[in-house]
Amino acid sequence: AGTAIGAAALTWLTAAVAFTLTENNGDAGQVHSFFDALWWSSSTITTVGYGDVFPVTAAGRVVGIVTMFVGISAFAVVTAKVAEWLVTTRPDPEIPPSDIA
Repeated sequence: AGTAIGAAALTWLTAAVAFTLTENNGDAGQVHSFFDALWWSSSTITTVGYGDVFPVTAAGRVVGIVTMFVGISAFAVVTAKVAEWLVTTRPDPEIPPSDIA
């Protein structure tokens, strides 16, 4: 789970930098500051995608696709680890097995 969260954090920052480099096309560009790119990256990695900032170049769209795949994968791993922890949690040894159900 820690690796997945680390990968998501690294992807969040890397995607924001890549989005800034690919979409910062002067006054008409999608990115007005690095914080706009961080906003886009966080909404894309969590697959929320508000639509207020979006890629218009082919390179920006590739960055978006990679960001979505990493975000979906990272959150799937974290969810699986939480589910694994819930399933493998041992019942209280003081309670007899007949009283658990």
